[in-house]
Amino acid sequence: MKDLDFSSLEEVTLPVQVKGKSYELREASEAAAVKYRNTMLACTRYGSEGNLQSMQGMASVEPLLVSLCLFTADGKPVAITTVQSWPSRVVRALFDEAKRISELEEEEETQEILEKHLKETQEKLDKLQKDELGNEPESMGDGSL
Repeated sequence: MKDLDFSSLEEVTLPVQVKGKSYELREASEAAAVKYRNTMLACTRYGSEGNLQSMQGMASVEPLLVSLCLFTADGKPVAITTVQSWPSRVVRALFDEAKRISELEEEEETQEILEKHLKETQEKLDKLQKDELGNEPESMGDGSL
């Protein structure tokens, strides 16, 4: 088993220059990460069958995360309104870096990854459906249970 050693909680930081002004991009605190994830979840709507229906308001998560991770030279957080006044290419680059240094990047959904998740989910479902005697669940013949 791998030991987890958090002796140093030093933040990952990057110097940033925007319009000649100095800033510091810091990795997201847990509070910032929770706010970012909750905002993403609030934008996501699923149908009754669990399929993704819409993602309204997702554009707001980029400036939000940047504002939660970007600080002025004197350590004050940068207001979201300031971030929103900058060009999209600047905000997008800062968002991508904030996600990377905060380890908030989601796994890219490829066919291989989705099939892996599907297999893992099916195995969990099979395990739950076993009866108390350890019998395998009955198959419906079409690959589903």
